[in-house]
Amino acid sequence: MVYASKNDVLFVSSAGNEGLDIDIKPSFPNDQKNGLEIIDTYLSVGAINSKYGSNLVASYSNYGKINVDVFAPGSQIYSPKPNNKYDFIDGTSFAAPAVSGVAALIRSYYPKLNAAQVKQVIMSSGLQLKTKVTVPGVQNSVKSFGELSKSSKLVNAYNALIMASKLSN
Repeated sequence: MVYASKNDVLFVSSAGNEGLDIDIKPSFPNDQKNGLEIIDTYLSVGAINSKYGSNLVASYSNYGKINVDVFAPGSQIYSPKPNNKYDFIDGTSFAAPAVSGVAALIRSYYPKLNAAQVKQVIMSSGLQLKTKVTVPGVQNSVKSFGELSKSSKLVNAYNALIMASKLSN
């Protein structure tokens, strides 16, 4: 990962689907070594549901103020299944590709931005919510949405492209 990061690779990874605080119980892969971030080009993505409110954060999504960077839609994603079937599927592995798409947009429109800058744009440009949400995997626990990730934000492609435009000038 260190080699790839030094060569301008942005990692976008799903945070995991155990409903755990991964600051306490690590989930792999991650960009941590002995509690320290080893690269600045790794984005860990948690999942949100399709409806705003106290259950915004998906009940299965991992979270962590240190180890989850952002949240993105990951529930009820209409997806292909075997034998020409489709269904609505959930998982942080659906949220991470949404963030990868935003990163690809940024890098295609603003190729002079490096991977660390793209990560920072994604984390800084999202929608910050002040709502209280149910904490995944913890019965009767409610916290501010901002306490569940490093950026305290939902990824927003429009805002990211505006910020990337300003940064690339």
